[in-house]
Amino acid sequence: MDVLVRLLMYFVVTIFARPALWFYRNAAESRRSRRSEAWTCVQGYLQSVEVGTVGSTWTLLFPEHLWVLRLAYSYAVCGEYYSGFHAMPFVGEQEAEQFSRYFSQGSPVLIRFRSDKPEQSVMRLGENLRPQ
Repeated sequence: MDVLVRLLMYFVVTIFARPALWFYRNAAESRRSRRSEAWTCVQGYLQSVEVGTVGSTWTLLFPEHLWVLRLAYSYAVCGEYYSGFHAMPFVGEQEAEQFSRYFSQGSPVLIRFRSDKPEQSVMRLGENLRPQ
């Protein structure tokens, strides 16, 4: 790839990635919160807290910019076990690592699930953030 194009793309991503990811995170969380507001609540547990890179073509160009915090959880409904995950994109590894400190493997979390389809669940961040 031409060096000039790569340099131009680097600056575009650097300038626009933070606001775009902030908007995406807030819009996605808002949609999830509205959709799951009336769902049934149950206590679940975090199975893993991982910070890693986002698998996309963008990471080939800018691997230091696109990171994701993946929270995997499990919960039980009427004796049946289910699992789900919540993923949050971050611009840098340090931001993702800092935010991951709010969560720890094995800690209890509040999970909302659809009563008619208990395999559909959501872990709302606002209900599960813990002080550092």
